[in-house]
Amino acid sequence: MVFISVDGDWVGGVADTAKIMMVNVHPAQYQQIEDNAAEYGYTGEDAVTRGYLATILHEVQHMIQVEDGMPEGTSDMQMIDEAKRKLINVYKKEAEITGEDWSDTIAEIENVDIDSDSEAAEAVKSAARLRYKHSAGEVQARNTEKRYFDPALRDQPTEATEDRK
Repeated sequence: MVFISVDGDWVGGVADTAKIMMVNVHPAQYQQIEDNAAEYGYTGEDAVTRGYLATILHEVQHMIQVEDGMPEGTSDMQMIDEAKRKLINVYKKEAEITGEDWSDTIAEIENVDIDSDSEAAEAVKSAARLRYKHSAGEVQARNTEKRYFDPALRDQPTEATEDRK
């Protein structure tokens, strides 16, 4: 069974072998749900329901990825360390090419407080978000949402409808 829970209230169950999955929607995710609905052009009473459905489809696709051994979903926060490494490598290469001293910038990135409003923190968060959006598991999960809401896309190969934003 796949059980769906929204803030602890059970809203449905879908038969699926003997697997159990809970999709808990934290209040902080409500804006993302509304954004999902807006992305697909839904407004009015149906918008939030469709936003929840998009979120559920997205998360269930991640469950399928785990079961099938495919690249899984991630989060921008999980990508922070990788983003820091990539940014540091860019500055090191720049230093090699130009001879400029980027050691202070590199140290700032290495020791950044990700919750601060510093330029380094914003650069790391932006790079992490980009890496998150480009990860194979996230591209596939967004594609699942998009193809569900636009039946015309279902006739095309999945590769043709993937977004790489």
